[in-house]
Amino acid sequence: MKAKFIIVIGLTLGALFVVPKLETTYQKATLSNDKGETVQCEVNWTGLGFGDSLSDSKYQACIDDYIDQGYVISRNEKRVEKVGAQLLSL
Repeated sequence: MKAKFIIVIGLTLGALFVVPKLETTYQKATLSNDKGETVQCEVNWTGLGFGDSLSDSKYQACIDDYIDQGYVISRNEKRVEKVGAQLLSL
């Protein structure tokens, strides 16, 4: 019984260090033109935390399309939430 308990504790601690934390990243760009009109391009994705940054071609294409129409980026926001951190720390 004691050996099973030690094995379970060992596996749990090992999982805390080996399994990457699940992250959800939100990115939003606000663009405006000289007429005072504003538009937003937005994307979010969930990853396993292996890389520092991810890219989404649709998000970049949205920004490029508006820049071609004469808009400029007036605000760029990026937020990362660690979704799985609470589950792995129990």
